[in-house]
Amino acid sequence: MKDRIRILVGVDGSNHSDRALLEAATIAKKFSGSVKVITVYGRGMEKKAKEILEHAELYLENEVEYTTSSILGSSIVLGSVSRRVVANANCNVLVVKK
Repeated sequence: MKDRIRILVGVDGSNHSDRALLEAATIAKKFSGSVKVITVYGRGMEKKAKEILEHAELYLENEVEYTTSSILGSSIVLGSVSRRVVANANCNVLVVKK
């Protein structure tokens, strides 16, 4: 039996990350998969991180199986994150453009 597809989506509360969530949900539904949503926040930004994840849940609830997680980290220029993920991933990576 094949493992179910698992999709990791990084979100920051922007319209672009909303589009990535919608794309992830579409793919997960098609392949009976699940979505894990993460956001990275800086010190003192715990409330904002919680709001971002709650917003993401609105896109996924009643659509697909999902989990959420927030990670304390340093701020990174957004575009550089996707480039590093693509360069270093050992699996398929989908970058959702504007």
